[in-house]
Amino acid sequence: MRAAANGWPDPWSDDFEKAGVDRIAFLNGYRDLYTEAMAHQDHQIGRLVERLKANGQWGNTLLIIAADHGAQAGSQDYAVDTLETLPPRWDPMFRPGVTRIPMIFIWPGRIKGGQRFRDPVSMIDMLPTILDLVGLPQPEVMQGQSLAPLLLGKPG
Repeated sequence: MRAAANGWPDPWSDDFEKAGVDRIAFLNGYRDLYTEAMAHQDHQIGRLVERLKANGQWGNTLLIIAADHGAQAGSQDYAVDTLETLPPRWDPMFRPGVTRIPMIFIWPGRIKGGQRFRDPVSMIDMLPTILDLVGLPQPEVMQGQSLAPLLLGKPG
């Protein structure tokens, strides 16, 4: 089978029919594997938090959950509950799986929980934010901006 850029078989290739593989079942299975991986990661983060709480370290922990991009093609990017037809071949650069990535800051007693912001941010803002939150000096040259004022509900 001809491979797509990500190394998986190209779901638009005629090779699926030649091999007797149902494309829709393949893509649903691929999406389910992604969902299972996310559930496993969520469980492991929960175990980490419980361990920090049990050791009395949770109150002094700044937990950051982030990613370099969202879902890969063939998984959650198609934004449908059940893939009944093949998605369009067009693959926009700014699809949600690439532009809506997680950037979660949790700091018990310091950052108010449940906040959501619509402001666009970037991973390049991570270092200035961490340094600002923990009170360390910013280097003379650094890209990005601190999101600490936003997270702490302060002007800036």
